[in-house]
Amino acid sequence: MQQLDPLSLEYYKSTRYSSYAEAEELMRSIDPAATSSPDKVKEVIKDAQDRLRALEKILSYQVDAGKEPWMLGEPSHADAVVFGWYAYTRINPVGCDELWGSDDLPLVKRWVELARGVVGEAGLP
Repeated sequence: MQQLDPLSLEYYKSTRYSSYAEAEELMRSIDPAATSSPDKVKEVIKDAQDRLRALEKILSYQVDAGKEPWMLGEPSHADAVVFGWYAYTRINPVGCDELWGSDDLPLVKRWVELARGVVGEAGLP
């Protein structure tokens, strides 16, 4: 499955890496077998959940203030940026659900539900 259209891929490479050669080297270094093994997927999910704890904390500040669990208390550009990560992870539906739907991160789970409601299923990969 192609994850980025050609123009988006070129833009990503040009903004993320100091040179096209550096980006190409990284792309060649990725072992598809390593990134698709169940153990590797579990390791990646665990690492990502640890990182999502920061989002959980940010959302808790808003909820504690009586607001919806959005990063700024209402939908913002910051939410859109992180929601892009969610949309990208839908490539692996099982991993996506395990990562973003964890009962250990209830506010992140609620945030995804709210954001999906704003975007709509038609707007997601």
